[in-house]
Amino acid sequence: MVNLDRVTLVRRLGLVCVGMTFVLMVLGAWVKANGAGLSCPDWPSCYGAYFPPFPSLDNGGIYHGHAVVYTQAQELYEWTHRAVVGLISIPVFAFASFAGSDKRFTTPLRTLPIAAAGIYIVQAILGAITVVTGNPPWATTMHLATAVIWFATLLTATTHAFLRPLRPVPLRHETQAPAPAIRKVQFVYPEATPDPDEAPHG
Repeated sequence: MVNLDRVTLVRRLGLVCVGMTFVLMVLGAWVKANGAGLSCPDWPSCYGAYFPPFPSLDNGGIYHGHAVVYTQAQELYEWTHRAVVGLISIPVFAFASFAGSDKRFTTPLRTLPIAAAGIYIVQAILGAITVVTGNPPWATTMHLATAVIWFATLLTATTHAFLRPLRPVPLRHETQAPAPAIRKVQFVYPEATPDPDEAPHG
Protein backbone atom coordinates (compact mmCIF):
# COMPACT_ATOMS: atom_id res chain seq x y z
CA MET A 1 0.00 0.00 0.00
CA VAL A 2 2.86 2.38 0.83
CA ASN A 3 4.50 1.72 -2.54
CA LEU A 4 1.26 2.35 -4.42
CA ASP A 5 0.55 5.58 -2.51
CA ARG A 6 4.03 6.96 -3.20
CA VAL A 7 3.86 5.93 -6.86
CA THR A 8 0.47 7.62 -7.27
CA LEU A 9 1.76 10.82 -5.65
CA VAL A 10 4.85 10.92 -7.86
CA ARG A 11 2.77 10.29 -10.97
CA ARG A 12 0.41 13.14 -10.14
CA LEU A 13 3.25 15.52 -9.36
CA GLY A 14 4.86 14.64 -12.67
CA LEU A 15 1.65 15.35 -14.56
CA VAL A 16 1.25 18.69 -12.79
CA CYS A 17 4.84 19.65 -13.63
CA VAL A 18 4.47 18.69 -17.29
CA GLY A 19 1.13 20.48 -17.62
CA MET A 20 2.31 23.68 -15.94
CA THR A 21 5.56 23.71 -17.92
CA PHE A 22 3.59 23.43 -21.15
CA VAL A 23 1.37 26.33 -20.07
CA LEU A 24 4.48 28.32 -19.13
CA MET A 25 6.02 27.79 -22.56
CA VAL A 26 2.80 28.87 -24.26
CA LEU A 27 2.67 31.98 -22.06
CA GLY A 28 6.28 32.76 -22.96
CA ALA A 29 5.41 32.56 -26.65
CA TRP A 30 2.39 34.81 -26.05
CA VAL A 31 4.53 37.37 -24.25
CA LYS A 32 7.05 37.35 -27.09
CA ALA A 33 4.34 37.60 -29.77
CA ASN A 34 2.84 40.65 -28.07
CA GLY A 35 6.16 42.44 -27.65
CA ALA A 36 5.86 42.29 -23.88
CA GLY A 37 9.20 40.70 -23.06
CA LEU A 38 10.50 43.94 -21.51
CA SER A 39 7.19 45.33 -20.29
CA CYS A 40 8.45 44.75 -16.73
CA PRO A 41 11.91 46.34 -16.75
CA ASP A 42 13.03 45.00 -13.37
CA TRP A 43 13.15 41.52 -11.84
CA PRO A 44 11.61 39.84 -9.89
CA SER A 45 9.29 42.81 -9.29
CA CYS A 46 7.51 44.76 -12.00
CA TYR A 47 8.07 48.51 -11.72
CA GLY A 48 8.99 47.93 -8.11
CA ALA A 49 5.68 46.22 -7.32
CA TYR A 50 4.63 42.60 -7.16
CA PHE A 51 0.93 42.90 -7.89
CA PRO A 52 -1.03 44.91 -10.49
CA PRO A 53 -2.00 47.50 -11.43
CA PHE A 54 1.35 48.77 -12.66
CA PRO A 55 2.32 52.12 -14.19
CA SER A 56 1.52 51.86 -17.88
CA LEU A 57 0.85 53.72 -21.07
CA ASP A 58 -2.85 53.51 -20.27
CA ASN A 59 -2.60 55.45 -17.01
CA GLY A 60 0.27 57.78 -18.00
CA GLY A 61 2.66 56.01 -15.65
CA ILE A 62 6.17 57.28 -14.96
CA TYR A 63 9.03 55.04 -13.88
CA HIS A 64 12.48 56.39 -12.97
CA GLY A 65 11.61 59.66 -14.62
CA HIS A 66 10.57 58.13 -17.93
CA ALA A 67 7.13 57.58 -19.37
CA VAL A 68 6.08 53.93 -19.50
CA VAL A 69 5.54 52.84 -23.11
CA TYR A 70 3.85 49.47 -22.45
CA THR A 71 0.15 48.92 -21.97
CA GLN A 72 -1.36 47.38 -18.87
CA ALA A 73 -2.25 44.29 -20.91
CA GLN A 74 1.37 43.76 -21.98
CA GLU A 75 2.53 44.11 -18.39
CA LEU A 76 -0.08 41.61 -17.23
CA TYR A 77 1.12 39.09 -19.82
CA GLU A 78 4.65 39.29 -18.48
CA TRP A 79 3.49 39.34 -14.86
CA THR A 80 1.34 36.23 -15.39
CA HIS A 81 4.30 34.46 -16.95
CA ARG A 82 6.44 35.28 -13.93
CA ALA A 83 3.69 34.24 -11.53
CA VAL A 84 3.47 30.79 -13.14
CA VAL A 85 7.26 30.50 -12.92
CA GLY A 86 7.02 31.06 -9.17
CA LEU A 87 4.07 28.71 -8.66
CA ILE A 88 5.58 25.84 -10.61
CA SER A 89 8.50 25.67 -8.20
CA ILE A 90 6.23 23.94 -5.67
CA PRO A 91 5.40 20.82 -7.72
CA VAL A 92 8.87 20.74 -9.31
CA PHE A 93 10.73 20.56 -6.00
CA ALA A 94 8.10 18.23 -4.52
CA PHE A 95 8.52 15.91 -7.51
CA ALA A 96 12.28 15.90 -7.03
CA SER A 97 11.96 15.31 -3.28
CA PHE A 98 9.46 12.46 -3.32
CA ALA A 99 10.92 10.68 -6.33
CA GLY A 100 14.58 11.19 -5.52
CA SER A 101 14.39 10.10 -1.89
CA ASP A 102 12.79 6.70 -2.47
CA LYS A 103 15.34 3.99 -3.20
CA ARG A 104 12.60 1.66 -4.41
CA PHE A 105 12.22 3.74 -7.56
CA THR A 106 14.27 3.10 -10.68
CA THR A 107 17.39 5.17 -11.27
CA PRO A 108 15.86 7.32 -14.05
CA LEU A 109 12.83 8.12 -11.90
CA ARG A 110 15.06 9.16 -9.02
CA THR A 111 17.57 11.24 -10.98
CA LEU A 112 15.50 12.94 -13.69
CA PRO A 113 13.22 14.94 -11.34
CA ILE A 114 16.29 16.16 -9.44
CA ALA A 115 17.87 17.19 -12.74
CA ALA A 116 14.65 18.99 -13.67
CA ALA A 117 14.76 20.94 -10.42
CA GLY A 118 18.31 22.03 -11.22
CA ILE A 119 17.32 23.05 -14.74
CA TYR A 120 14.44 25.06 -13.27
CA ILE A 121 16.92 27.13 -11.25
CA VAL A 122 19.08 27.70 -14.33
CA GLN A 123 16.00 28.68 -16.32
CA ALA A 124 14.91 31.21 -13.71
CA ILE A 125 18.38 32.78 -13.70
CA LEU A 126 18.37 32.96 -17.50
CA GLY A 127 14.97 34.65 -17.36
CA ALA A 128 16.34 37.30 -15.02
CA ILE A 129 19.39 37.80 -17.24
CA THR A 130 17.14 38.18 -20.27
CA VAL A 131 15.25 41.01 -18.57
CA VAL A 132 18.14 42.95 -17.07
CA THR A 133 20.26 42.73 -20.25
CA GLY A 134 17.47 44.02 -22.48
CA ASN A 135 16.38 40.77 -24.14
CA PRO A 136 19.42 40.16 -26.40
CA PRO A 137 19.21 37.34 -28.97
CA TRP A 138 21.74 35.10 -27.23
CA ALA A 139 19.85 35.28 -23.93
CA THR A 140 16.45 34.58 -25.45
CA THR A 141 17.88 31.68 -27.46
CA MET A 142 19.46 30.10 -24.38
CA HIS A 143 16.25 30.71 -22.46
CA LEU A 144 14.20 28.87 -25.08
CA ALA A 145 16.68 26.00 -25.44
CA THR A 146 16.77 25.47 -21.69
CA ALA A 147 12.97 25.48 -21.57
CA VAL A 148 12.81 22.71 -24.17
CA ILE A 149 15.38 20.61 -22.27
CA TRP A 150 13.51 21.19 -19.03
CA PHE A 151 10.18 20.13 -20.55
CA ALA A 152 11.75 17.02 -22.09
CA THR A 153 13.33 16.06 -18.76
CA LEU A 154 10.03 16.37 -16.89
CA LEU A 155 8.15 14.49 -19.59
CA THR A 156 10.68 11.63 -19.57
CA ALA A 157 10.59 11.40 -15.78
CA THR A 158 6.79 11.32 -15.75
CA THR A 159 6.80 8.61 -18.43
CA HIS A 160 9.07 6.49 -16.24
CA ALA A 161 6.70 7.06 -13.32
CA PHE A 162 3.85 5.51 -15.30
CA LEU A 163 5.65 2.76 -17.19
CA ARG A 164 8.29 1.46 -14.80
CA PRO A 165 8.42 3.25 -11.45
CA LEU A 166 9.78 0.53 -9.17
CA ARG A 167 13.00 -1.42 -9.31
CA PRO A 168 12.55 -5.15 -9.81
CA VAL A 169 12.56 -7.04 -6.54
CA PRO A 170 14.84 -10.08 -6.57
CA LEU A 171 12.98 -13.32 -6.01
CA ARG A 172 13.66 -15.12 -2.80
CA HIS A 173 15.17 -18.55 -3.34
CA GLU A 174 13.05 -21.11 -1.63
CA THR A 175 14.91 -23.59 0.53
CA GLN A 176 14.86 -26.81 -1.34
CA ALA A 177 14.58 -30.05 0.54
CA PRO A 178 17.64 -32.23 0.05
CA ALA A 179 17.24 -34.96 -2.46
CA PRO A 180 16.48 -38.26 -0.81
CA ALA A 181 19.53 -40.41 -0.44
CA ILE A 182 19.59 -43.42 -2.67
CA ARG A 183 19.87 -46.45 -0.53
CA LYS A 184 21.82 -49.29 -1.88
CA VAL A 185 19.86 -52.45 -1.31
CA GLN A 186 21.77 -55.66 -1.39
CA PHE A 187 19.97 -58.93 -1.47
CA VAL A 188 21.81 -61.74 0.29
CA TYR A 189 20.90 -65.23 -0.80
CA PRO A 190 21.79 -67.98 1.70
CA GLU A 191 23.77 -70.89 0.37
CA ALA A 192 21.74 -73.93 -0.49
CA THR A 193 22.07 -76.76 2.11
CA PRO A 194 21.07 -80.39 1.41
CA ASP A 195 17.88 -81.71 2.91
CA PRO A 196 18.79 -84.45 5.45
CA ASP A 197 15.53 -86.32 4.75
CA GLU A 198 16.28 -86.51 1.12
CA ALA A 199 18.36 -89.60 0.28
CA PRO A 200 21.03 -89.15 -2.23
CA HIS A 201 20.32 -90.65 -5.58
CA GLY A 202 22.75 -93.33 -6.39
